[in-house]
Amino acid sequence: MTDPKVFMEAMMSEMKRVMRLELEQVNATTMMQHFWAKFWALLADFADIRSLCGETMWNE
Repeated sequence: MTDPKVFMEAMMSEMKRVMRLELEQVNATTMMQHFWAKFWALLADFADIRSLCGETMWNE
């Protein structure tokens, strides 16, 4: 039978590993959400600039 202390240390180590992986996944997801938010904001700004300058400037 396994020593309870060894078992608990192994369980804590595994929990830390899983939590670290989950945190990395959350950070990656957050970074992608931030990227897409910036992308769409820049695209909206570009559309606003086009409408302010008029279509003729972009068709030349």
